[in-house]
Amino acid sequence: MDKEKYYMNLPKDLSGSIAKNRFRLELLWGISKIIDEHKANNEYTIILILNVI
Repeated sequence: MDKEKYYMNLPKDLSGSIAKNRFRLELLWGISKIIDEHKANNEYTIILILNVI
């Protein structure tokens, strides 16, 4: 098998996709918690951390 065919048959790397989906799940979970606290009229604090390069 030549190198081109070998590399074309390697499984695709899904790690970036998996990490992206995990981040989305965490983001939606956090928004859900904020909405729950707001509906319950509880006091809450949001801390926003920005990484500027």
